[in-house]
Amino acid sequence: MASILQNYNSAEIAALTSSQIAELTTADFASITTAQIPGITPTIIGYTSFTSADFAALATAAIQNLSSDQVVALTTADVAAMTTAQVNALTTALAVNLSTADVAGMKSSQVAALTTAAVHNLTTDQVNALTSAGVAAMSTAQIAAFTTDGIVALTTADVFAMTTAQVNLGLSTAQVVALTTADVAAMKSSQAAALTTAAVHNLTTDQVAALTGSDIGAMSTAQAAAFTTDGIAALTTAEASSLTTAQLNVGLSTAQIAAITTVDIANMKTSQIAALTSAAIGGLTTDQIVAMTTGEVQALSTAGVKSLSTAQVNALSTADVANMKSSQVAALSTAAVHNLTTDQVNALTSADVAAMGTAQVAAFTTDGIVALTTADVAAMTTAQVNLGLSTAQVVALTTADVAGMKSSQVAALTTADVHNLTTDQVNALTSADVAAMSTALIAAFTTDGIVALTTADVFAMTTAGVNALSTAQVVALTTADVAGMKSSQVAALTTAAVHNLTTDQVNALTSAGVAAMSTAQIAAFTTDG
Repeated sequence: MASILQNYNSAEIAALTSSQIAELTTADFASITTAQIPGITPTIIGYTSFTSADFAALATAAIQNLSSDQVVALTTADVAAMTTAQVNALTTALAVNLSTADVAGMKSSQVAALTTAAVHNLTTDQVNALTSAGVAAMSTAQIAAFTTDGIVALTTADVFAMTTAQVNLGLSTAQVVALTTADVAAMKSSQAAALTTAAVHNLTTDQVAALTGSDIGAMSTAQAAAFTTDGIAALTTAEASSLTTAQLNVGLSTAQIAAITTVDIANMKTSQIAALTSAAIGGLTTDQIVAMTTGEVQALSTAGVKSLSTAQVNALSTADVANMKSSQVAALSTAAVHNLTTDQVNALTSADVAAMGTAQVAAFTTDGIVALTTADVAAMTTAQVNLGLSTAQVVALTTADVAGMKSSQVAALTTADVHNLTTDQVNALTSADVAAMSTALIAAFTTDGIVALTTADVFAMTTAGVNALSTAQVVALTTADVAGMKSSQVAALTTAAVHNLTTDQVNALTSAGVAAMSTAQIAAFTTDG
């Protein structure tokens, strides 16, 4: 059945009264052509007899030909009644004439039907009027169509309502940068994890600081790697302590880790510190090292400790050094060991010293050697004593250190070491130490060193040791030393040594000692002897 309006022109339609409009059916309105649409004047739209259903019946072609005045005249109910096809038919010029109330009253499906051009041209007031449900219903293309001003106009609730797809595929870097700090702070962790690396790279420092610790923890290693150094420096303590071990180990660069603030470093978990690469540890600033807790220092990998520079090691507190694992101390470079302060050396444990390589021991300065405790020296391995310690280092040992040495350690000294021992050091040797010394070591004593030996020390010498004594060394023995010698020791003296004995020394020999002498030794006595 043909519509009553089919023969009406736009002027005739415009002349219809409210009562006449009331008699028309939705089918009549559906038949209105683009030529007739001007007849649906704001006056007619304003008639109570012109219902929302009547407007919803208009063809999309007719909708496209509406004037701005006609759109302005629409009620919120009229707009809410529009089909998605009608909404999609709205041109950019028409869409901008919708009131904020109209926009606020739109269904999510209607918002999703807006063209990208219409979205792009929405006023900030219109954008602000969108519901969170409306925003959530939009396509990624629609989201991408928002101007940066439009993004700013979105409410925090709108941003929170965005899907991860909208965040990842819709928002451009410029749009993300346009988000307010309140928007960023309100984002879900899943949304933060959906940001592109380009978006993360361009976040402002205020935006970075607005992220939550959960947001940071949800990010991928690629996203973590995308932060600028300024961005890393902007992380809050809560954010920094939320960085995952994967982000720290694989994501962040050496430069990024060096940008972490000292406050953040001090509050990081030991598991995070343990995840740092050796390159990252080597790139830490001295201020960051100073900021570390003793627990964090203890969490450093041995490879990381090995990469520490001299300056970094010097930045460690004595408490840090004291709490280091022995395996960490053993990983220190020789340069680092050489530059340890005396307080740092003194803070080393005996177990630490025992774990060190011979090259590390050799790297100690003489002041460092002095700073070692007696227990530290006693803990040294024979290899450390023999291959590590230089003569100058041995001479730097205190008498207490020497007295505390194990006999096996004394036996590991080089002949050069023994030759250069001070008389006080020699005097500090125990009888057991002397007994453990090789013939080469005994022969290395200076005559002053021999004089410094106690009678008990001489008594403890092996017969081989006595036999190794040079004539000058024997002559240096005190009469008490000679008097205290065992018969077997006297019998071990060389004929040259016997020949050079002083008359006092000969007089000090015991009868048992003389009785034990060989005929060659007896023959070696001088007539004075």
